[in-house]
Amino acid sequence: MRSLRLLLSTALLGGNCAPPLLPTWSVPPFTAAPLAGLSPLPNRSQSVAFFGTPAAGDYNHGAMIALGPGLSTLTISWKNGVGANSEDATGQRVRYAQSQDGVAWSPSEVLFPSMNTSALPVALFAGPFALLNGRLYASATPAVISSGDAQGSQFCLWPDGVDPRNAGPPGQRQPVGTLMLRRVAGLGELGPLFWAADVVPKGFGPASAAAGVLTLNQTDGATRADVALLRADLPSLPCGDSGVSGTTKCEAVLGGAQDYEHLPGSARLANERSHWVVPPGAAHHAGTDVLVYRSHSSALWASTRAPGGVWADVALTGVPNDDSNINAGALPGGAGTYLVANAVPHRARDPLTVAFAPDGLNFSSAFWVMSCTEPPFPHNQSCVARGAGGASGGPSYPQALAVLAPAPAALQGFYVVATLNKEDVVVARFPLSSLP
Repeated sequence: MRSLRLLLSTALLGGNCAPPLLPTWSVPPFTAAPLAGLSPLPNRSQSVAFFGTPAAGDYNHGAMIALGPGLSTLTISWKNGVGANSEDATGQRVRYAQSQDGVAWSPSEVLFPSMNTSALPVALFAGPFALLNGRLYASATPAVISSGDAQGSQFCLWPDGVDPRNAGPPGQRQPVGTLMLRRVAGLGELGPLFWAADVVPKGFGPASAAAGVLTLNQTDGATRADVALLRADLPSLPCGDSGVSGTTKCEAVLGGAQDYEHLPGSARLANERSHWVVPPGAAHHAGTDVLVYRSHSSALWASTRAPGGVWADVALTGVPNDDSNINAGALPGGAGTYLVANAVPHRARDPLTVAFAPDGLNFSSAFWVMSCTEPPFPHNQSCVARGAGGASGGPSYPQALAVLAPAPAALQGFYVVATLNKEDVVVARFPLSSLP
């Protein structure tokens, strides 16, 4: 695998160029045993934050997680559709739930309403949270449905080289200025809906008026100052490691990310990506930016950028993936990098795994963290969706978060949120002592 990766990397970069710095995978090979022969990350507890129903929404996917405001509340948001074939279809909206102990979750409510109209069919995508000047904002983006596909507004990196609103995938453009934000002020406390722009994006006037969405210049001065951090070239990461969270949950990239549409191999890339920075303890490579891209193959693509340098072209890695979304971040105390994903190819997105790279680049150990074949889900039933909204079996599209002191002891731990069968929102929690 390593020699194949190097050959492909060299070919992509052209000629005899030295292979780029890339994430590597030295975990022992998967086996045909249950759960691919992986051990569980120890001391797991698990809760269902949302159970999909025809009334509240059959389709639920793409969950995001954040700690805030302050240190007292966990908030999850996800895209939510009602009815048959509701994935990324008209009427898709964003729901949320909250917890103050990581176990019991509030009844879910609509966080961002549908922005669909008969004149402009759209589906709403849940975006990452951003912590700006100490205030937490949830995000969403309505994607115009074109040729039956609303892809183009999910799993954004701020800012992106494609355009400030993070459009994609390759070859598709969405209207500019469609980033929506809403402050999460406390448990059950939400601010007004507003566009992160001074004008309503083209075509969204009727839906915006019906939902009462403000423009940025109609918000207060504090809100405008917060959003300026997103509109600038990120003078500081708006959701970096404050000592409370071990991850950068808004996937911010200082100085912007790539316009991956023009990179070698971009036709094989999906717009789900994740970013991390090689920790200070890694010799020679500390501070290196790393971007990994889901691909429509059995391994991830990646690009790196040395401190003060430019992005290298994307290249195929040996890091396995089952054509599903990924999420990476920093381990507490600079102890390395985690990567949560469906790492076992061709296994119906089961199990969900976490891998660890102590040096931020070489993933040398892996564990399973969630499976549709393990309790609390019933055997032989839970890998298939109950209703009409779900389509794919297994837990997938994870996001992780490490909550540290001085957050309350009841909240501290390592969390992984994912959706089961694109239907239920499930949270796995581990004590920090379970991390290697």
